[in-house]
Amino acid sequence: MAVMEDIRGPDLRHATADLDPESFTWLKELSYKENLTSLNLVKFLKSATKEYQYLDVGCGPGNFLAERLLPRLHPFARVVSTDISEDMIQYAQEHHKKPKVNFEVLDIEKGDVHFIINMYGLFDRLYSFLTFHYIWDLPKVYRNISRLLKDGGECLVVYFTRTGITDVWHQIYQNEEWQLYMPDLSSMFAERYCFNEPVDEKKLGDLEKSAVKAAGLELVACHTYSSVWTFSSADACLGAYIPFFKLDSRVPEEKRAHFWDTWRSALREASVSKDGAISLVYDVIVVHSQKPSTSAAQAQ
Repeated sequence: MAVMEDIRGPDLRHATADLDPESFTWLKELSYKENLTSLNLVKFLKSATKEYQYLDVGCGPGNFLAERLLPRLHPFARVVSTDISEDMIQYAQEHHKKPKVNFEVLDIEKGDVHFIINMYGLFDRLYSFLTFHYIWDLPKVYRNISRLLKDGGECLVVYFTRTGITDVWHQIYQNEEWQLYMPDLSSMFAERYCFNEPVDEKKLGDLEKSAVKAAGLELVACHTYSSVWTFSSADACLGAYIPFFKLDSRVPEEKRAHFWDTWRSALREASVSKDGAISLVYDVIVVHSQKPSTSAAQAQ
């Protein structure tokens, strides 16, 4: 990632395009838990066939697709897996190349989805796991999703609305001593994302419903739930998260011990368990929508 000055400001949310692919895999078992929970919550309206074409939005390094999602989708015609980051897509191509799976760089919010349509046609089902907390313009993204789906096609979106780790990060960032070395997460995560305050589930649900409806989609179901992520110690938690933003290289050597002690103290305070392990609460929203079929739309 470039120096801190290069990622400040309104485009900081696109610093996610520069995250290290390998570091994403260190949290895979915990993130898999949320993805699989959401898949078990949702009942798709249409049964998949071997002719189905799927789109994966925000695939990251591609490990969840390869290890968990693809076995659920077989047999299929094609899966197109996308991410905003060229590095992520390159990593996915190198490590998770599979038959009938294509990887493409796509910014679902600011990019042009028509090149995907021109190359692959429309999709029967779209998945997006743990990506939409970076999406600022929900109506625009759902309009793009509507363009990508076939009539009757379905969409599953899963993302965080608040997490214990971002609460701690945001809290530490308020200390001017550390602002030079840490991204301002409130500029990266969507405006509706919550820091150090309760999640207004009704408000978030209404925002989703409004954006889905404005895009010409129908909201099938919207679920919210809380999960607990547990790490064996504060250092184990830091070891999993800090590489995302390469903070080791940003904090001066003479300040690092104090910096890590600040993090350890804040993590222990935020933990919902007090036995030495670090247990943090993660709030999740699961949104299932469908593009109406032409016949159904005409009947209405």
